[in-house]
Amino acid sequence: MTSFNPISIMLDAHRLTRGAPELLAVRQRERLNDLVSFARIHSRFYAEKYRGLPETINDVRQLPPVTKPELMEHFDEVVTDPALHKAGVQEHLAGLENLGKPYLGKYMVWTTSGTTGAPGIFLEDKNWDAVIMTVNVLRIGGEWYNRDVIE
Repeated sequence: MTSFNPISIMLDAHRLTRGAPELLAVRQRERLNDLVSFARIHSRFYAEKYRGLPETINDVRQLPPVTKPELMEHFDEVVTDPALHKAGVQEHLAGLENLGKPYLGKYMVWTTSGTTGAPGIFLEDKNWDAVIMTVNVLRIGGEWYNRDVIE
């Protein structure tokens, strides 16, 4: 899987948002199709869920909705890393000595409270951290980002 670098993400976003609007639309479709393709290849759940869809997705609304209860029920089939299993993640979460330690040495794990009736288990890797950091930098003051020219 590709590794994400916050600076390259910001520079790419800067370039795209200053270019012709169709450039941004093309990139969005490319990224959507990259995600769908990755999910089809690496997740048994999404391979089945997306089986009847066209090879190229032009709009996210073409994808069938998925609920949190559905994701949790099929956790072992949803994940894209075959080393991940719901039972192992739950065991990791149950051990106080694991607090703040990445599961399998590479995934931070967090849960939702289940106030809607369906607690969720979510895993984040370093790529997720890079994307979230980039979004936050751009949101809260990337003054350099808002310039017309990067020096």
